[in-house]
Amino acid sequence: MNSPATRMAYKPLKLVPAPGELVAALYPPDEQWYRARVISSTRADQNVEVMYIDYGNVVWVKENEVRELESRFWPLPAQAVRCALAGVSALTGDSRQWAAAKDALNKMIHERVLQAHVIARDYDEITVELFDEHGFSIAEQLAAGLFVNLEEYEISYDTNDTQKVIVP
Repeated sequence: MNSPATRMAYKPLKLVPAPGELVAALYPPDEQWYRARVISSTRADQNVEVMYIDYGNVVWVKENEVRELESRFWPLPAQAVRCALAGVSALTGDSRQWAAAKDALNKMIHERVLQAHVIARDYDEITVELFDEHGFSIAEQLAAGLFVNLEEYEISYDTNDTQKVIVP
């Protein structure tokens, strides 16, 4: 997607991109183009919220940093998968507390190698149990830090397979 010839071939969008639309979006930190799905846009400041479908990052970019995605890239499956952590629920209904829990989760998993056990699959999301490199449950660590409640859950999809995952 970032060869000189491909970069030159990217065409600017004719209209404001619609939510759900697949596009090529520039990733500002490395100035490279990646496949992305539009989440939302704002006309006032001409920004577009995108999720890079092969990495999972969600960022706001300028409209001029979004291009038509070449059709040869459409059929490739997304490499990032939406995941939910099994067995946790919000401690309270307070959105600030939930934001703190998400921040704590991010600090626990960012740039780490984890073990993931898939326990449920849905159309666009998988539910996983996560374990750190020492075999400790990420959900239990969040509960011990008083960020979430633990709750019982059923395993509806079990391969008895544990996958090593790297969280970017």
